[in-house]
Amino acid sequence: MRRAAVAGVLAMEPEVLVLDEPTDGLDPGGVREFLASTRRYCDETGTAVFMATHAVPEQIVCIDHLGHLAGGTVQSSGPPSGILTGPERTLPTQFLPDHLILRDELLEMGVALPDTILDPVIARKMLLALAKGEN
Repeated sequence: MRRAAVAGVLAMEPEVLVLDEPTDGLDPGGVREFLASTRRYCDETGTAVFMATHAVPEQIVCIDHLGHLAGGTVQSSGPPSGILTGPERTLPTQFLPDHLILRDELLEMGVALPDTILDPVIARKMLLALAKGEN
């Protein structure tokens, strides 16, 4: 039903689309599919899509800009890499994707990590290589 509702709105060819918790209730595969489709739609049409959510999706590579709102004010705003992993991060850990929580835990343990990797598949490969002692 949610997909049908979004499809109905897209048929009107909006310049801006605002979605509230669009992936709520979807399984991980559904979330990946929805975000990839949304990214393609934005790229093809130039439509700006704003999504409000309580948790940052694992597929943050589909996101150009991230804003953290709390208490009615903007706490941080900018590229996902800085907002999620930089010193300006205001977002509590509980809202981060699992691979970034693991990254934080490894850094706290003193494990040297390469630059932040937002793509969870690439991050997993990198972490496995580190565990195996590969460079």
